Amino acid sequence: MQRGGCLCALPPERVVEVGARAALEWVLVNGRAVIFDLGGVVLQSPLTVVSEFAAAEDVPLDAVARVFRSSGPDGPWQRLERGELSTAEVIAAFDAAAWDAGTPFSTEDLLRALETGMCPRPMVVGTIRTLRARGFAVAALTNNWDCGPQMRATLEALRPEFDVFIESWRVGMRKPEPGIYSHVLAALDVTAEHAVFLDDFAENVQAARDMGMQVVLVQDIREALVALDRLLSGPDCNNSGADSE
Repeated sequence: MQRGGCLCALPPERVVEVGARAALEWVLVNGRAVIFDLGGVVLQSPLTVVSEFAAAEDVPLDAVARVFRSSGPDGPWQRLERGELSTAEVIAAFDAAAWDAGTPFSTEDLLRALETGMCPRPMVVGTIRTLRARGFAVAALTNNWDCGPQMRATLEALRPEFDVFIESWRVGMRKPEPGIYSHVLAALDVTAEHAVFLDDFAENVQAARDMGMQVVLVQDIREALVALDRLLSGPDCNNSGADSE
């Protein structure tokens, strides 16, 4: 399998920029913020990367998925994303599970594929810049792990695009746990009713909705951005019935 890096670059910066302090001061008065998942929203979908990995390694996709699912809600992957296990520990656990299932694959190679294949979507980065220029505070809220240098470089390039940047492994919580949503809302200093949340996993979106946020379930990124614009174009972000799935 070819191990290429991200070939796509971030779009050129716009002339009009609103800094983090100005955006947060604005949101204290107006109470409106947008929270983006990274993988599958701001970045290319990890599901696409996993599918391409399985095809290249001639491993059934459902066999790879079973290794992740079999770990349960408190398994190695979830603990990795909460910073409770090291990458080496998860590689050992998943390699053993794949071997026991009769469909061995290299978890190390899969993680490398994820780290090199999840590139920024320039369209979404451009939307984030536009939102900040309009005065919205914007946060990143991602389930991830203490990744390698290539993905870390991608994340560090993205970090200045956001007012708040929260990685699950750094805060010891992950979506869809309620605590991580409370954490990002507190960092933005907004209530749930005045925030919009975008994610490509239904359970993460449902958890945000249960807390009172407006939500957009991302399936097609272009349609999701249209839905977001519709939500934010009304007189009040908290417009009942405006959430989109």
